[in-house]
Amino acid sequence: MAAASALTGFQSAMARSQAGIPEVGANTLDSMVTGKTRTDACDAASHVQPVGPPLLAVLEFALGALEPAGLSAQDRLEGFAIINGAVLNFVRTELASQAANPAAQAGQFARLPELLATGRYPRFAAVMAQGGQPETIDLGAYFDRLLDKLLDGLVP
Repeated sequence: MAAASALTGFQSAMARSQAGIPEVGANTLDSMVTGKTRTDACDAASHVQPVGPPLLAVLEFALGALEPAGLSAQDRLEGFAIINGAVLNFVRTELASQAANPAAQAGQFARLPELLATGRYPRFAAVMAQGGQPETIDLGAYFDRLLDKLLDGLVP
């Protein structure tokens, strides 16, 4: 399958740095801003970046990494934008979870049965009824699984 081999090539390219270009993937935000925290990197990546060698190097890398997929240049740039947005969102979610007040979280979860009993959320209630006990989530494996799903959708 051409799509599968293109995806494998893209994932392989995403896993390493080339010629000083920041690694793309789970460590993108850490490597984008040297010496900064993930929060600082999220903030820096959230704003319009100045056009210069670092930005052009990242775009060149992304265009090349997606080239084997046979996508147009526009689709490759849009695909990279989607990946970038997803990575930023994953990191922000992880940071927010780490910063959450455990007592406030417990209060929100305690209110869930009352909210579901209203009948206004039947689909979510059905998911919760099937879910059983909360599980511990391996955030690295979770990130990889969601990123794989995202990448699978980029290649026709």
